[in-house]
Amino acid sequence: MGYIVEQFVQTADLLKRGWSDGDFVELGQAVMRGLQFPATVDVILLVRRELYPTPGLWHYCGQTEVAESLIQNADGYPHEAEMGYQYAAAMCHPNGFRSRFSQPVRVDFDDEGALITPAMPMWPLNVKATAIADGKYTITWAYEPWGQGAWPTDFQVFAGLPMDYDTPLTDSVTSLDYAPYVAGQQAFSFTTGAYGDGVGKVFAARARNSAGTAEQNMFTTNSRRARATGPAAGVIRSVVQRRI
Repeated sequence: MGYIVEQFVQTADLLKRGWSDGDFVELGQAVMRGLQFPATVDVILLVRRELYPTPGLWHYCGQTEVAESLIQNADGYPHEAEMGYQYAAAMCHPNGFRSRFSQPVRVDFDDEGALITPAMPMWPLNVKATAIADGKYTITWAYEPWGQGAWPTDFQVFAGLPMDYDTPLTDSVTSLDYAPYVAGQQAFSFTTGAYGDGVGKVFAARARNSAGTAEQNMFTTNSRRARATGPAAGVIRSVVQRRI
């Protein structure tokens, strides 16, 4: 029972200030309503986070009784244009005990505030660039579907200093300006064209939906310098035998 008493103390609103304190929001004030503890019915809590430019913190943004068929955002949580979100839901019992949140669902909005369909995939993870022979780079990344709106169709790779997201690179091995997504595959790679020796570049990768729309993540690799020439060949000058 100790955790119930602790939760009551944390969510009690003796002065009835309610939403004026952000801590109340995070601790279930939307359900507990200060001293009105416990709640009278089971409720569904809705949380969300913004995904751009990098994923933000989760915030409670809406609720409804379990018997209702629709959960909607509170007035203070409108959707922004050119923004992606993840939503998750959990059930809160009358005694204040909250279940785990569901796996997030992703939704994205275009520059006019309209919902993007088909739904968007997540972004490539752990993108790395390795300088290889002839001034080229191998770009590698992983894909994890947790929280996606839909599976990706393919990925595109970009380069720059600054980054040029308007011009996808062409894979010098496949001659395609994208890397296809292969179902069940977790790791992917892309080989760039040649750059001059010592030229510094950073790279980024984005996942696209079946309509060719890319998610807008801003993650890039560290700067790497191209290597168009190799080191001079080693020469053995002498061999000395040693007795151990």
